[in-house]
Amino acid sequence: MERRVTEHRRVLALAALALLLAAATAQSGGAAARGPVSPVGSERFGRAGQIAGHPTRVLAIGDSVLKGAASTLPAALPGREVVVDAEVSRSTGRSADAAATHGTGWDVVVVLLGHNDGGSPGAYQPAYRRLLDMFAGVPRIVVMTIHEVRPYYPAVNAFLRDEATRRPNVRILDWNAVANANPGSVARDGLHLTPSGAQLMAATIAMYVNQAEQDLSPKPTTTTAPTTTTTTPTSTTARSSGTTSTTAAMAMRVMPTSVDDVEGPHPTPSSSMTRRPHTPIEALVLAPLGAVVLTLVLLRERRLRQVSAAKTRSDTDPS
Repeated sequence: MERRVTEHRRVLALAALALLLAAATAQSGGAAARGPVSPVGSERFGRAGQIAGHPTRVLAIGDSVLKGAASTLPAALPGREVVVDAEVSRSTGRSADAAATHGTGWDVVVVLLGHNDGGSPGAYQPAYRRLLDMFAGVPRIVVMTIHEVRPYYPAVNAFLRDEATRRPNVRILDWNAVANANPGSVARDGLHLTPSGAQLMAATIAMYVNQAEQDLSPKPTTTTAPTTTTTTPTSTTARSSGTTSTTAAMAMRVMPTSVDDVEGPHPTPSSSMTRRPHTPIEALVLAPLGAVVLTLVLLRERRLRQVSAAKTRSDTDPS
């Protein structure tokens, strides 16, 4: 009799254990089958400081205002090839001539001009257009607005924004907004930079160079788990009108100038490692069913003990 009780107990206990294990793994099964999740930031590709596998080549052209940041700009762009060509009292026409001596093999060209001749549109605008035409094949031109401390400066900035709408490789960096939000960045004339202003201008330019590197770096192929279908995402970087401005809040942010390699997509699990997850309906059914079976095991065990005890008493009672 004891052997039969033990056998019943073993069978029912194993059945209950199997059902409870199935219910317990139902919750984790769905998450496991969905595959690994890419780490935050994995949508960024390539290395900071590089475009198309080589150090980013940056040329900055300007007058005495940009010259104030000439020594801080290379430090804000480590790992890049940076050339700053800025001279005091230089006109836009002479700046365009100087830019031509550097060739057109650049990834990013930064331009800050118009302080000295912006009041003469007949001279300033054709020279500026010539400069933009010269670098039409450069992936990114960052055109900086000038701080509007003179009556004719707003017209200069309006011209710059209008030109940006006509050129897909041009982006506007609104230095006017940055200087207005940070009055300590400029001297009493409202134009030339203080030491903190030089740091701020360099950091703001670096932010735009960093963005250009992200926009222009090739996007790798990603894999969707658990299937083995490989898709190449279409670049979501739109060629905007070029009128995007740097807000005061953006100006206060110092973008990182060097980062480690970004971890790429995780490999797709092989078919031998993948399994179908339990559906929510299965989980809801298996969990209470396991509890019911376990209860039946306990009741059955109790009943068998009672029968065994009764049998023992009947065998020992005298007839």
